[in-house]
Amino acid sequence: MNEIRPLVRLNPGEEILFMIRRHLFVFYARLISLVVLFFIPLFFAVLLIRFFENVYDGLSGGLLFGFFYMLWLIVLWFIFFLRWTDYYLDVWIVTNMRVIDIEHKGIFNSEVSTFRLEEVRDVTVEMKGVVAAFLKFGTVTIHTAGEGVDFIIKDAAHPLELKESLLRAQGALLEKHPSSTV
Repeated sequence: MNEIRPLVRLNPGEEILFMIRRHLFVFYARLISLVVLFFIPLFFAVLLIRFFENVYDGLSGGLLFGFFYMLWLIVLWFIFFLRWTDYYLDVWIVTNMRVIDIEHKGIFNSEVSTFRLEEVRDVTVEMKGVVAAFLKFGTVTIHTAGEGVDFIIKDAAHPLELKESLLRAQGALLEKHPSSTV
């Protein structure tokens, strides 16, 4: 939890209850395309060498392929870095007073939204498909008392437990401060 402290200032008496990220399966599923893209140039290089031996110019062809393949790997590494930062830095923080939604859009753009727990009107969980039901991830939508503003976290790990924990935290806050209702 200390890695989040520089991103968010907590109010006096506020404690972090839990943090939510996308399910790790979703991150791994997005990496499969990078693994495939890693091997595609090697596959075509083998085909070119096997069927067009006279086109392949020995050492100079190998150096040229190696140079472009290294450039390709740098691009793939950059895409991996973007996907990892998107996964790791997009987080919901639930405290005993509010919910903080931190969403990074690219490397240098981020959006931080907050709402108080007493503003929660409804929490909806949607789990689509066999994989999502089996691995327990889905979309959690929090409807607030604001003007049509919904907070959505897609592919959240353990969405049903998240819903229950969120409503439990809201109930504890309302018991402590009954005049906090909107």
